[in-house]
Amino acid sequence: MAITVAEDGEKGLSLLMQGKVQPDLIILDLGIPKVSGITLLERYQPKENPPVVVFSSTWSETDIRQALAFGAREVVHKPIDIRSFREAVCGIVHKWAPVP
Repeated sequence: MAITVAEDGEKGLSLLMQGKVQPDLIILDLGIPKVSGITLLERYQPKENPPVVVFSSTWSETDIRQALAFGAREVVHKPIDIRSFREAVCGIVHKWAPVP
């Protein structure tokens, strides 16, 4: 499994819109710089694939509704400590990534 990291929303949106990556799964933080996660979802508009799972450090009902309306499959509360973060990412990959 290859992992591509976009350090901000502008880079992520560019990679997706130009077809430079063909992800099997997108894990998206709503609080990314330059272009927000909500804006990225709104512009990208994922359909069925790849699934998009959103990480959020807040539980804003508006953010959750918007993320789901723009194509996110799930919104996960972003853990603070690294161990919990790793476990959350592993759980997301196990749940949503296609089995080879």
